[in-house]
Amino acid sequence: MKGLKLLLILSISMFAVNLAIANDMNVKAENMLKDYMNETNQKVKQADMPEVKRLILNNSLTHLDNVMQEVENMPGVSKDNLAAVQAYRNKVQNKINELNGKDGYERVPDNQLNAFSNYVMQDLEQADRVLTISLTTALLVVLILLLL
Repeated sequence: MKGLKLLLILSISMFAVNLAIANDMNVKAENMLKDYMNETNQKVKQADMPEVKRLILNNSLTHLDNVMQEVENMPGVSKDNLAAVQAYRNKVQNKINELNGKDGYERVPDNQLNAFSNYVMQDLEQADRVLTISLTTALLVVLILLLL
């Protein structure tokens, strides 16, 4: 009986530790994505010419879209994770279209690129919090983001 009780306590403890580790890794993955978007936002604000600002935003969003596409194409991604990644990717693609005035969007005026960059950063951060992606998928996104 003591052995069973000890095994139960050990199992519960291991479960709690795993949850804490998973939560910590998820927070780190979310922070890395925020850092990436914040870095883009800072580059846009530091750029002097609108063409450069637009190029920075376009390249960053395209890179993020490519990362999401890589995750979509990976085998073993659950249907729920795939739906979350696709929803996030759609948001990113809409921002690219809005930036460049494609697919029914009006092109962001040159004098509003800093404000658009702020808006994109905040909107994608909020989407990241709303969409529920498993820890494994979140880490894949971050890993690919760093490698590309």
